[in-house]
Amino acid sequence: FRKIEQGALTGAESDLEQTSRETTGLPLAILQSNQHEKLVELFSSSFGPDHCRVMAAAILLDAAGEIKDCRAEEITAYQDWVKAHWLLVTAAKSPDESVQERCDQSIASLEKKLIQFDLPKALHIELANYHEAKGRFALAENHIYEGDQDSLEAFYDRVLMLSDEDIEAGGLTRE
Repeated sequence: FRKIEQGALTGAESDLEQTSRETTGLPLAILQSNQHEKLVELFSSSFGPDHCRVMAAAILLDAAGEIKDCRAEEITAYQDWVKAHWLLVTAAKSPDESVQERCDQSIASLEKKLIQFDLPKALHIELANYHEAKGRFALAENHIYEGDQDSLEAFYDRVLMLSDEDIEAGGLTRE
């Protein structure tokens, strides 16, 4: 990311490719050309997803999106960032708290980058579930509104069962 910030895009691309092979075992082109479901499958065993590799793939795709964004390739940057978002929501389910924390940071960063774009409705729903589970009810509400307005009533019913303190800590009020 430092090389990207400094404008050394060719060096950043080279580093990204090497890091992709080292951390995920796959070339960056494979990460970019496969759907997120296929990538999770590639990084899974009978025990479930390898959350660290899924997270690494997401971070690499985020960086690849940054490079594309610097080159004014908004559409392909968007594609990499959306795929990274999907992967991070999966990786955030890790039992490892350090993986969860890193995913939280990366999801927040990606949400800022993607605020100007329309996200797929299914991703809005996944992000709503993610934020609701984390107690970030205002963010969950926004994603439900964008993804599936029909489920707003059920969301409010769940939130209203909580204490006023929990609701307010999540960015909503009982009203």
